[in-house]
Amino acid sequence: GRNLLSITVKAVDGGRVSRYLVSQAPQGSVFHIGEAFGDFSVPTAAPLLLLARARSRLRIGVMPLPAASRPLGAPVDLYYWERSHAGFSFREELLAMAAADPQLQVRLLATRDAQAPAARIDNVVFDSLGDVPLAQRHVLACGPDGFVAAARNRLLHHVAGFQAEAFTPPPVPAGDQGEVQLTLARSGRTLSVPRGRPLLDSLEAHGLKPKHGCRMGICNTCTCVRASGATRHLRTGQDQDEPAMPVRICVSAPTTDLVLDI
Repeated sequence: GRNLLSITVKAVDGGRVSRYLVSQAPQGSVFHIGEAFGDFSVPTAAPLLLLARARSRLRIGVMPLPAASRPLGAPVDLYYWERSHAGFSFREELLAMAAADPQLQVRLLATRDAQAPAARIDNVVFDSLGDVPLAQRHVLACGPDGFVAAARNRLLHHVAGFQAEAFTPPPVPAGDQGEVQLTLARSGRTLSVPRGRPLLDSLEAHGLKPKHGCRMGICNTCTCVRASGATRHLRTGQDQDEPAMPVRICVSAPTTDLVLDI
């Protein structure tokens, strides 16, 4: 038979593609899917701890996880958070996979259940991981930025490996004040831009239209070379000042005067 993909689409306010797919695309439409992108790299035969958090009608976080678990010959534990039990995507499929494979354990956690609300990522106890403890697990976390940040703070230094992708833009740090000078190397134009604000947003505020895609630091479409100066990755908080290095301007903010090869 044919290999089929199931894709869940949320209609985002102001989103041209998502709203078209949800409300206007006629049945039978054909869409071409490009190559996958992102930073996830599943370790071969490594024990995994998969963490996914969805919001109302936002199911993207759990989508790649069933596929990631199939080829592995090591324990895989999936912790999947939703607001209510009615909101879980692929609930039956996930439970069926777990029933058929003793290496896969699925935990569906409803945080707003009226009778027994589940603990959130900050407080959940990982005490049911069987023979492979938390310290030996490789974590893949996926969900909104706040969830990913909480998972990173909770687990980064307590597990064998940690990878994450967030599907909402990172918040602007409250402590970054003032402006810096941003020079665009190709035109020689110099702009005053605020610290703490994504460079992509600042360039657009000046009427420029740099190439971009996801606006979340995943697709790499907006990547350009930082010729000099320093930036801060808004998801990880990492300061970066190496010259002639690529920078994703959708999730990077300037911390000093800066030259970009744009």
